[in-house]
Amino acid sequence: MTNTLRQQTLSALIWSFLQNWGTKFFSLLTFLILARLLTPEEMGVASSVSLVLMFVAVLSEQGMIEAIIQQQGLIARHLNLPFLLSMAIAAVCSLCLLFFGGFIAEIVGVKAPASLITMAAIVPPITAATNFQTAIRRRELDFRSLAIATLIATLLAGIVAVGMAFAGFGALSLVAQAICLAVVSAALLWRQPQWKPSFDFDLVGFGNLMAYSSHTFIGKLIDLISSRVIDLAMLSKFGVVGLGMYTVASKLYLTLFQLFASTLMDVALSAFSKLTGQANRLSETYQRFVFLAACTTLPLFFMIGAIAPEICIVLFGTKWDGVGKILQMLAILGAAETVSCFNASLLAANGKAKQLLRINIAKFFLGVSSIVLCSGDSMASITLVFVVSQLAVMPFVFFMAARAGKIQISVTTQSLLPGSLSAALAFSAVEGARSLIHLPEHWVTARGLILATIFCFVFATCLSVTSLDRVRSEVQYLRGSLNKQPRRRHS
Repeated sequence: MTNTLRQQTLSALIWSFLQNWGTKFFSLLTFLILARLLTPEEMGVASSVSLVLMFVAVLSEQGMIEAIIQQQGLIARHLNLPFLLSMAIAAVCSLCLLFFGGFIAEIVGVKAPASLITMAAIVPPITAATNFQTAIRRRELDFRSLAIATLIATLLAGIVAVGMAFAGFGALSLVAQAICLAVVSAALLWRQPQWKPSFDFDLVGFGNLMAYSSHTFIGKLIDLISSRVIDLAMLSKFGVVGLGMYTVASKLYLTLFQLFASTLMDVALSAFSKLTGQANRLSETYQRFVFLAACTTLPLFFMIGAIAPEICIVLFGTKWDGVGKILQMLAILGAAETVSCFNASLLAANGKAKQLLRINIAKFFLGVSSIVLCSGDSMASITLVFVVSQLAVMPFVFFMAARAGKIQISVTTQSLLPGSLSAALAFSAVEGARSLIHLPEHWVTARGLILATIFCFVFATCLSVTSLDRVRSEVQYLRGSLNKQPRRRHS
């Protein structure tokens, strides 16, 4: 990695870190307050509306964000036709939500959110337009403006949601949060656009982008269905209350994943894209990302899984009893995904959209078939089956990424194993210590802190025994890179 790119990457990493941590912190804080104010049924109703909006968002985005980031020789006129296509699809989706909200609600299986779906019809076109400004900024590693806009939008949307929840608006407060987030984000990013649409169309550029984005779009659509089939299963078997319970656990898991993994993943895609064709530098950068994630984010998810019962009681209260078991299994999945996500970034940077599509197809069939064939009668058993099905795909993902980046699997294993084994041993230590700690039932926070301390001690001890020299080397590398980063003047 060249010094200039290394400095750009580190700067982007810092701003991406601030963006993800800041926005997800405010989002999680808002969600925690809402979970205290809303019932599981109200949370389930709002979640059913969110499922519809997620599906529409994927349809409108058409996989263009990743296509724009990785496209070589991109110029402004190449974006005009993709923008027009995305806005047209978003407009059609909005009209469907507006006029067929009741019918869509019946398909989802809930009658209550028909009016909420109609209100949410404003979101798709706004989000579709904002995606292009986001993609261009990410392509140029301009995470600073993204971070500022997203932080402001998330804070304002959270204030609106909490205020409405206190006023007794129930599920509507979460829908209002989504609307406010979309409107404010668009206003801030389009206030100083990095690109403006025009009628100067380029069919060749459009074709190049669509050749990549079409595979990405299908992959995202399949991934959305495969990852959300469990939500539909919870809704089908346990109603909106069951969906609300799962939503609380999955929201915490997804927020944490976005906090600790997306920061690295967003920057990795941009950095890998700039290193395409430089096998040695690409491999070195990939190994650094994997080792860093295996020693930081992966053990953090293991620790969250280890103390999940205590976390849920402290954060959500006793009315969400049973969420802890679901979170524990989702946290293990998050631990694996936090290192596997770099494989997707590496494949995307090398233009391997077909491989990404195959991965998503495999996840889709395994996820859907496991849920359909699952005979469990509890939310925990359904979650376990789903998690196992998603973990089964990951070894193949590492293999495909290694082929695409010309990276030796043995080297990747050396980067992955120290942190993974240390975290697994620490998790086992907590499980063994739990039965030995006898505290009053209401001392939940104290028990959680003791177990977390045990986890950290065991993990740090094991990691220092297995790879202390490499940890020191990586810390020195990062420190040296930050010291060399030039100061920028902003007009």
